[in-house]
Amino acid sequence: MLLAPSFVIGASLTARRFGPRIGGLVGGLPVVAGPILLVYALTIGRAFAAQAAAGTLLGLVSLTSFVVSMAVSPDAHHGS
Repeated sequence: MLLAPSFVIGASLTARRFGPRIGGLVGGLPVVAGPILLVYALTIGRAFAAQAAAGTLLGLVSLTSFVVSMAVSPDAHHGS
């Protein structure tokens, strides 16, 4: 239960130490979803974990769209 929050905290600390670019790279790794899907597979079953993994991939599509739109938005860099 503490594994996923630990990764999020680790990504936040990495961003503080090495900057937002490296923090974003670390936070974007599938280290948060991966352990959760493993727990699903072990406790609920492989079929459920496979469906959850497919949903996770669909969620990454929307996350990628958001990140790209923020990267190209001229107002995103001003912090206003």
